[in-house]
Amino acid sequence: MPSWLKRLQQSVNGDLVVRERRVCLPNWPGPLDGLRIAHVSDLHFLKWSSAIEQAQQTLARLPCDLIAATGDFCMSRRSFKISIELVRRFFMPLHAPLGIYGVRGNHDPPCMALHLVDTPLRLIDEQTCVLQLNGAPLNLVGVGIRGRRPGERLDKTMGRRDPHAPTIVLTHYPSTVRHVRPYRPDLVLSGHTHGGQVRFPWLGCVFPHDAIHPTQAYGLNRVSGVWLHVTAGVGTTGPLDVRINCPPEITLLHLHG
Repeated sequence: MPSWLKRLQQSVNGDLVVRERRVCLPNWPGPLDGLRIAHVSDLHFLKWSSAIEQAQQTLARLPCDLIAATGDFCMSRRSFKISIELVRRFFMPLHAPLGIYGVRGNHDPPCMALHLVDTPLRLIDEQTCVLQLNGAPLNLVGVGIRGRRPGERLDKTMGRRDPHAPTIVLTHYPSTVRHVRPYRPDLVLSGHTHGGQVRFPWLGCVFPHDAIHPTQAYGLNRVSGVWLHVTAGVGTTGPLDVRINCPPEITLLHLHG
């Protein structure tokens, strides 16, 4: 990267932001009221930096019940060996009472979970986990990246849910919200768009890089009758490795009835 671009990146990217959002969900059970989820995404590990250190320390301090990571841990599949060691270094000291769960993104290879079995991060692509808080069950469903026969995979994954418990879906692509709508999840968490990475005043996100409307490519939105939260993430990619009007972020979601 040219020196002038590095200086530009440092001046416009901004410091990591912690955003807190209150999410009011219909039919949310009383024992789960106030559930706190730290949502992080798109770390794009290639080297250890002060920004990554700050993100790690922030997650370690946040008063959350659950950490959800929605993909793109790696910068590219070619740099997987470097990235996976940084993923391990990042998540090893972290802890959350209900656990740390994630799904792969389009930059992450299928073998990734095998390298993380001894870390706190559990990848749950095409899996359903039933968690317990205050004696109440909660379905946490991982919907993997696009592939063959997505409908069949969704039926199988969603079929493992506790039918009496609310459901939170972790996925990389925001547009997945339309595919999971028939299963009536309470909340979908995703990343991928980086919030646009470059946002313009009054226009917001111009290039979401996903089959989602630009106005739904960042933040908390109601999409097809389902609540969707898209985080701007931590890392950057693309020909211009910068953020403008879209600082890196970690979001702390407070779920209420």
